[in-house]
Amino acid sequence: MAASQDQHIRLYDVTANRFTLFKDIQARDVGWTISDTDYSPDQNYLIYSSWCDSIYLCNIRGGHDTHVPLFLRPPSVMHFCPFSIRFSFDNQEILAGGNDGFVYVYNRARNDRTVRFSTGVTTSDETGACDINAVAFADESS
Repeated sequence: MAASQDQHIRLYDVTANRFTLFKDIQARDVGWTISDTDYSPDQNYLIYSSWCDSIYLCNIRGGHDTHVPLFLRPPSVMHFCPFSIRFSFDNQEILAGGNDGFVYVYNRARNDRTVRFSTGVTTSDETGACDINAVAFADESS
């Protein structure tokens, strides 16, 4: 996979020891760049984030294209970006670390952000940045 500032996410098949493009996703609501991506555990979906208040869910395979915004409902923040996003091991939740010092949990079955909690990060410099740059589920039961 390759994602860049041209607002495209390109997926490649490398099974024949060559990079063969098999899907080109035109990203939506891209503010500057695509900040992170992740494959679902079943390899059927891809999520991506950018400078907007939603994560986007796209199918990887199949005869139709799915492109669904998953709204994180951040508080009124002028510029919001989930810098890091990850699927849970059971494919039911998505974890996101925002530029506001909070971690968000999106529940796919409920189709809603169910948890938002502070990491306790305070501004790191004169810019006031509270970026969460990496998130992960601790284990398969998380």
